[in-house]
Amino acid sequence: MRIKSRLFGEAEIDDDKIIEFTQGMMGFEEYKKYAIIFDSEKENGSSIMWLQSLDDADIAFSWAKVKTSSSSPTKLRRMKGWMSYPPLE
Repeated sequence: MRIKSRLFGEAEIDDDKIIEFTQGMMGFEEYKKYAIIFDSEKENGSSIMWLQSLDDADIAFSWAKVKTSSSSPTKLRRMKGWMSYPPLE
């Protein structure tokens, strides 16, 4: 599939790399198809990736890898009411 991005121009992506949110994402319900875009030429991988909408070339969300020290791992807590969006079917 040929995709268009305001940030990255045009690119070819395999159909099996398309991520579909059947209900969309909160606040962006009308945009359902996305692809993850990153710099594959970096030696250790890219620390910044983009979740690019395939429905609208102007919509992209940044996504950063977070590194934590093994001596003090970060613990994530589920906050009450945090994930109130309906679960995916």
